[in-house]
Amino acid sequence: MASPIYRIVVPTRDSARWIGTFHREYQRLGVEPVYLFDLRSRDRTGDILKELGAEAISITPKYDRVECMLAATLDIPTEWVVRFDDDELPSMALIEWLNRNLETIVAPCVAISRRELLVYADQLCFSRMEPFYFHPQDPTFLGPQWRGFRPASVCFTETIHTAGFDVADFATVPQSTYFVHFDWLLRTVQQRRAKIQHYERQSAGGGWRFAQFYLPEMLLPESSRWTPMGTDEFDSLVAEISRLGA
Repeated sequence: MASPIYRIVVPTRDSARWIGTFHREYQRLGVEPVYLFDLRSRDRTGDILKELGAEAISITPKYDRVECMLAATLDIPTEWVVRFDDDELPSMALIEWLNRNLETIVAPCVAISRRELLVYADQLCFSRMEPFYFHPQDPTFLGPQWRGFRPASVCFTETIHTAGFDVADFATVPQSTYFVHFDWLLRTVQQRRAKIQHYERQSAGGGWRFAQFYLPEMLLPESSRWTPMGTDEFDSLVAEISRLGA
């Protein structure tokens, strides 16, 4: 059972194709997430959340991006929020670490390692491309994402491609306790390209400047530095994703 000092929060919009599958994965982890549901969703996401009996807060953010939704976490009665996008999932090791250690953290937010997944050479792999190493204190730390935070202790921002709040003092979760991102498996190249264009329309430079993070296909394999996951924890979910189609 999750520690009572935190809730996992999942902002979501237009995720009807996979949201039920991911919700069942959370339940397997012993987690009941709170969803921040964007009312401008154009598919059955909201209906599916109701059918699942999932806890959800309905909001209409200024723009359809996560950074505009996080201030709603102030309405959740919890000390800590750990946010994952609707195409991400924590590892069991991360959940166990949060349950044991989050209450000992003094800083207002924490950085957690994210792994970007793709099936490469018939193996589930994650990318270690050089731009993913941007931790300000540890150049060996892969994919730092500031996802754990105390809503009452941070200053929220809607700036695109930020944590959704100002990051000053923070702690870092051990790199071995990570979460994974399924964007490259759930969406086609065309869909990811459209996502870049959508961000670019919202904020000049907010899309194409980050293209390498959305389109690994544009890079040489050696640049992505594909590394086998070394665990079967996500294999069944990846198989299910392949059956969902695009």
